[in-house]
Amino acid sequence: MKKLLSIILMAATVMSVKAVSLEELNLKSRLHYGQEFTEGERMPDLSGFSLDYVFFDLSANLCDGLTFTYNQNLSNLFDYGFWGSLEQLKLNYDINDNWSISAGKMFNLMGGWEMDKEDIDHYAVSEFWNNSEIYTPGIEVDYNFNNETDALCLQVTQSPLLGYYTWGRDLMGYNLMWYGEHDWFQTAYSFNVYGYDKAKYENLITLGNRFDFEDFVLELDITSRADMEDYSLFKSFSIVADAKYNFEYLTLGLKYSFDYNDNVNDMYIMPGTSIHYATAQAEYKPFKNYQDLRLYAAVTTSFGKYDVENSGVIYEPKTIRAMVGLNWNVDFLNMFNK
Repeated sequence: MKKLLSIILMAATVMSVKAVSLEELNLKSRLHYGQEFTEGERMPDLSGFSLDYVFFDLSANLCDGLTFTYNQNLSNLFDYGFWGSLEQLKLNYDINDNWSISAGKMFNLMGGWEMDKEDIDHYAVSEFWNNSEIYTPGIEVDYNFNNETDALCLQVTQSPLLGYYTWGRDLMGYNLMWYGEHDWFQTAYSFNVYGYDKAKYENLITLGNRFDFEDFVLELDITSRADMEDYSLFKSFSIVADAKYNFEYLTLGLKYSFDYNDNVNDMYIMPGTSIHYATAQAEYKPFKNYQDLRLYAAVTTSFGKYDVENSGVIYEPKTIRAMVGLNWNVDFLNMFNK
């Protein structure tokens, strides 16, 4: 509780010193009621009410071109401590209209639109997403070109394969990302190399494709993972397809993911895994003047197989999970500016 109060006090201090410099000050949360069944048997430990996400986000302009960003996952604060639940704490400097540089703990640039979304906006995820460490300390250089419709981003970070509790091990991660926005087609492509032991690396190639036709949006991510000691494409891979249709206040969606590993060395998906998740979901925004409140419902089913001796999966085969809930964001800046 003391840590939480200190975070709130720090935010209040920043606001009192120079409120006009703040760009973002949000508290986001999600509450749901769910029921989960595996092979027809109700799973009581995984059913009932859950306040599954609470995020605190703050960003501010410190001076011309210099921006500070701080994001904390408060729902993990007591389980993982302050540093384990810290998502971003970084400085970004815009050198000019094309170049910028960042340093600190930051979002690890792994391609694909599923990775790009905020955690709180996911009602179902792939195994690959669930096993990925998204935030790592490092540095990043960005280059915007083609009238800012394209961006190349180069990151050098601590390897995300280390996890939260292995600070000090000098294993590195290297990310090259291309974001492109060309009318109805957008890209989130990446080439990633991550150390998992001395002189041992895993390579990921992700093609994140987004097709945006106004009310209808389709996101298609294709990822190949390989140990660079025994390189082979698509022996371990993930496919995620997420389709949504937007009405004025209602969004309907279907999502499908397939995670596969043909018994090769992969730090993300265990050998012997061939698991499918299919989800139907809906979001409803009941207030015209408060779009940050969403009511949602989602039903996920799973099928396939995995090696029980190697590792578990989010949903075992023949599992059905249904949930309804509230997803909301308190934008303090808008409140104080009114």
